[in-house]
Amino acid sequence: MSALYELDGVGFRYRRGGPVLTDISVRMEPGQHLGIVGESGAGKSTLLRLLLGLSAATEGTLRADGTPLEVGDRERMRAHRRFAQPVFQDPYSSLNPRQRIGRTVGEPLRSLKIASGAAADERARDALAAVGLEADAAGRYPHQFSGGQRQRIAVARALVARPRVLLADEPVSALDMVTRVTIIDLLERLSAPAGDAAAAGTAGAPPVTLVVVSHDLSIIALLCRNVIVLERGRIVEQGPMAAVLGAPTHPYTQKLLASIPRIPRA
Repeated sequence: MSALYELDGVGFRYRRGGPVLTDISVRMEPGQHLGIVGESGAGKSTLLRLLLGLSAATEGTLRADGTPLEVGDRERMRAHRRFAQPVFQDPYSSLNPRQRIGRTVGEPLRSLKIASGAAADERARDALAAVGLEADAAGRYPHQFSGGQRQRIAVARALVARPRVLLADEPVSALDMVTRVTIIDLLERLSAPAGDAAAAGTAGAPPVTLVVVSHDLSIIALLCRNVIVLERGRIVEQGPMAAVLGAPTHPYTQKLLASIPRIPRA
């Protein structure tokens, strides 16, 4: 089976600027959820754009599902949009306030020519049910939902095309603490192996592999098996989450770990 993503010496720079990413090499296997962590300006969002095909690498090679990701190839990008779907930070700004939720969630099915009409409507309702929203959610508008519910809707829209990869950019940073826990639990269940998903009641949504971008290493640790640590556009540390957390070798990773809030003991 092909790796989901293979990046070999990938770099990115704007025409009139310095490098944003330099020599990024990583391999991502199915089911091995990947966290991308670093402070603001580290290059996390730029790397996410490359993985989504919203920007093209200016150096190196990026393969998705075994095939080079040619951003200028319309058919290749259509296939890639079925392969990988995003969930962004702000759930409200990513939803059309004038469009009913069922229409919004079903939009990828129509734009990718997967389904239309009643079939698309049914798939949208199934996706909403998979993220725990009530049956009447499809007929309502974004402003009628809380922030956490809107993020569930964003996840449903990403899942409706049944992608293999879900790319989440700071998926809980705009939410309150209680809602963060709810969304993290949802992502854990939806990305569980098939047997675990069935036991958790999410068998209707095929398990996906997560790529989670965050400045918060504690969020990454909850969701991902592997991690890459970015500093100023370079990978300074990468590997299994347990190894990186247990014995970080780079001072920058040690700094990120030291910044995680800890509850003092009584």
